[in-house]
Amino acid sequence: MLQRRLKYGTIVHRRFADATRGFAGFHSEEAYLDGALVDVPGITGRIDHRYEDSLVEVKTSPYRVETPDDVWEKMPQNVAQLLIYAAIWPKQAPNHYLVVLPVEEKDGRPVHHPIRVFKVRIQDIPLLRRATADLLRRTQAAVAAKDATELGGCAYWDNECPHQQQKICACEGQGTRLREWLGTGIVLTREPALEAAWEKALKGQTPRGLVPFELATPRRYYAAVRSGYDHFEGAVSPGKADARQKVREAALRAGIAATGDDLRRLEWPEEPGPRLGVVWLSLAKTRGLESKPRLVPAIVKEWDKSSAPQSKDVSWQARQAAAVSAYHGLQEGFVVAVSPDEKVFTFRVKLRELGRARDLVIKAVQSIRIAIEMSDPNRLSYCPDFTRQGCKVPGCSCPPPMLRRALVVPRSFRRKP
Repeated sequence: MLQRRLKYGTIVHRRFADATRGFAGFHSEEAYLDGALVDVPGITGRIDHRYEDSLVEVKTSPYRVETPDDVWEKMPQNVAQLLIYAAIWPKQAPNHYLVVLPVEEKDGRPVHHPIRVFKVRIQDIPLLRRATADLLRRTQAAVAAKDATELGGCAYWDNECPHQQQKICACEGQGTRLREWLGTGIVLTREPALEAAWEKALKGQTPRGLVPFELATPRRYYAAVRSGYDHFEGAVSPGKADARQKVREAALRAGIAATGDDLRRLEWPEEPGPRLGVVWLSLAKTRGLESKPRLVPAIVKEWDKSSAPQSKDVSWQARQAAAVSAYHGLQEGFVVAVSPDEKVFTFRVKLRELGRARDLVIKAVQSIRIAIEMSDPNRLSYCPDFTRQGCKVPGCSCPPPMLRRALVVPRSFRRKP
């Protein structure tokens, strides 16, 4: 269950990023922090989002939290993470935000509860920075002594913690000390206005932006939206999410990751088309001595074979990259295949007839929207056979693969016009 929650947390992060993209002052791109820049060497981190000069951490939780005391009691490690990031945030902003998306599991499916947003106000940033450095020293001393007793317990005890299962954890019977060490001068308050705005944004995506995979599986997407099933579930495998994250991190390190400002300059048609589950890159386009940013979408594929992939091995992903590129009026995209040993294979996808391809993609998205509005899945084509294997979406109207093949009329028997 813990692994499912962690996987679902990754999915919800992307949903939240897409929902809040239009908010003024909101930046959805991830960024790295390095404590060495503010005299706290040894601590690094990666922030989820920024709202103006404030950091925003988004967390899914099996708990419903209504008050600041609830947050400190049930999610102390998440508050501490945000505070540590705030301590090494060069802008030294006093206010930051913890967004909690309560999700419980019933009958193997996620059940959502209203979003909760807590503003975390830091009254004394130098004090927090010293407390963070002290926590680092405590941790380093515990590692050197091979004795974590002085660090207190953590929130994962009795919650499928692998270290507990291997009997190498010393958390039993110990409460967390994070509030004691980092909570001085910290004030948490509920932010109802942001809760209402961001909840509305999340619920307003019906249908929300598509994962490119779903554009080619329209009946699956239709059934997922109508049934309330999490339609990301079948489109994002744990391995694919991990591979995509590796590509994002590599792009950030290489300085070619697209920023929120880059994405806001893209063409965004009114139809909520295939835009999620994509790694956006910003490459230089050189003309003479002038270099301009060139945005390209990248579709990531897991590659688990020893040999290098060929073009035919990524044809399905190439179609997805082409769809995303066409949707945004871009001439090209990429497929990036990642092997378990982190070898990367890149394929370029270029559109020959951009205008025609864009019209087809937008028409396909419109067809999905109209089918949902009219409750008529028969307006949509069947999903490809291989996507039906193991499909868990309830109420999907595609026939099983074998039956579908039986329903296909042989070409020699088709009526000629």
